[in-house]
Amino acid sequence: MSPIPENRELALRMQAYWDAAQEAKSRGLSLRAIAREQDISRGTVAKYAKANNPPAYAEGLPEENRERNLTESLVSSP
Repeated sequence: MSPIPENRELALRMQAYWDAAQEAKSRGLSLRAIAREQDISRGTVAKYAKANNPPAYAEGLPEENRERNLTESLVSSP
């Protein structure tokens, strides 16, 4: 069995956190309780609990798209 590439492993972990946050939120748990249960920060829980869709990991985008996304994020930052 070949090892999972690091970026794929990160994407799977992000998906698992999102799934867990959504499931725990549906059970009525607080963000603090979810963070304790999953052993992740409340900020991370808040981000995933608020998100309507699973996180999209942008690794593998063509270089021009990465540059455009970075430029757009810098321009829209306060």
